[in-house]
Amino acid sequence: MKRFRYIIALMLTPLLLEACFSDEGNYDYENIEPPTWLINVNGDFVRVSGRGGRQITLDASKYFTWNKDSAKRSQEVRYEWIYNGHIFSEQLKETLLAEDLMKRMNLTEYTGELPLNGEFRIIDKKTGVTFMARVGLTIYAPITDGDFIIYSAKKGQPDVGVLSYLDLPYTFEADGSLKKNFLFKEALSEDIPGTPKALHVALAKNISETGSVTTVTQEGAAEVFNGATLKKEWDLSSQFADGIPADFSVSARADQESDGSQPAFTWVATKDGRVFTRQTGKNWIGGKFLSEPYYLDEKGYKITKFGHTLWGITNIPCYDELNRRVVLATALPYHATNTYRSFMKVLTSSNWDPTYMPLMKMPEDTKVYHMTAINATTTLYDRNNGWYQVFYTTGGKSMVGTFTVDVRQRNLGAPNYGYATPYEIPGHLFNDETVFLTAATTRFYRNPVYNQYDLFSEGNKVFAAIKQLSYFYWGPELSVKEMQLEGLTSKVTCMVYDRSDAYFRDCYPHLLIGCENGDVLVYDTRTLQEPKLLEKYNVGGRVASIKQFGVMRTTLDMY
Repeated sequence: MKRFRYIIALMLTPLLLEACFSDEGNYDYENIEPPTWLINVNGDFVRVSGRGGRQITLDASKYFTWNKDSAKRSQEVRYEWIYNGHIFSEQLKETLLAEDLMKRMNLTEYTGELPLNGEFRIIDKKTGVTFMARVGLTIYAPITDGDFIIYSAKKGQPDVGVLSYLDLPYTFEADGSLKKNFLFKEALSEDIPGTPKALHVALAKNISETGSVTTVTQEGAAEVFNGATLKKEWDLSSQFADGIPADFSVSARADQESDGSQPAFTWVATKDGRVFTRQTGKNWIGGKFLSEPYYLDEKGYKITKFGHTLWGITNIPCYDELNRRVVLATALPYHATNTYRSFMKVLTSSNWDPTYMPLMKMPEDTKVYHMTAINATTTLYDRNNGWYQVFYTTGGKSMVGTFTVDVRQRNLGAPNYGYATPYEIPGHLFNDETVFLTAATTRFYRNPVYNQYDLFSEGNKVFAAIKQLSYFYWGPELSVKEMQLEGLTSKVTCMVYDRSDAYFRDCYPHLLIGCENGDVLVYDTRTLQEPKLLEKYNVGGRVASIKQFGVMRTTLDMY
């Protein structure tokens, strides 16, 4: 009986197989008419990117084609864009404001650099068969790395400040050339009470993906703003551990920070010359300012501004006006905890030659206007010392002095050969309205012109003190020339280089100059010797400062 059942089953098998293969339903791949993907859907993405405050386009049409009648086939399908299980669009191509797209996707923050993963689906209306590709969607903050913020007086109100925005992108033309596509937006922030004085940028990812900006007024108020939105976060005075110090009136701020892998350090100088410090944890977590000012030594000090440096945890030259001496705000690795310790150091030497710059006791009539790091690594091949310069006046002359600090213990050292003796900038006398722009970058070893040209202003003119980068010949071969800057008609109030290399390599591609009358001029400085005017804007009031977000590399200047 059992054998008989097996025989019947074998006799029926051909009939069952014939029934399966004669089915003309959904098993024929040709009949479902799939799209031809122009990307590898197993590894590539349908990419969508944009920035807050601007239009963003969802466009999947560039990623597939139909094999047959595309017009007919497109009527037979529908589309879905999906994120986190939620449909946020049913159009093949759609353009909308970035913030409106974020609402559809239930996003409360911009994505930053890391894209969100979603799906794009093509669905056959009749059969329900679905063809899918992955979506990589990035929505950057309205203001992000490489963008510029302009701090200026509000039009007609010199004692009120505002923040404006400038972006300097280019688009690639069909012939491979670049076309400028600059974007300027005036007065994006709320009104900022007080006469604008200075603007400071910090990486500070705890505030936003873009970082933060701190405004400082002539009256001494300091406010911290979200870098991505220019919305106020807090008053700097609120960030003290044990209450606001007495007579707290800010003069300047400087930061030493990395990419978040190390603690960050902040220095704040007051108008009366005290310095307050803060250390955060890694990734800018926690950290309040000490309510007691930094103690340097029994002599006391008066420090009201900080010198220019490269970006990173590095040395910040400072001038103690009380004792007429140069000091250093610095940090050293602390190997016990694999981190840094931050401190201030008086620079002294027992065998300092009297022909060197007298930085331990400057002459009584000395006034220091600018301090800066300079590039000695790739131009002078000194990797054991950091090199620094001081721009000052004494005896009715404008002088530049040089000193070095060893990289291991931060001890004072003497410069070599032509650098040893302070040199004069002949025919010019610095004053409180002189604006300086110097470059310490070590990135352009094939194009050191930015290191050679020390720019300074006189009214509506800009001059370059050009130094020959040579141990032996630099001092005697110093020359001064006026920069030919088309369109510059008002007194210069600030200058800054564009450090971005998004479109141009081996250079600081742009020079931005702010003016007393509100003008902001953008020059092409790929050939610094012959700058070319690209655009001229006006923010309505005196420009106090222009700063650039991001572009944080230890080989580039931190303006």
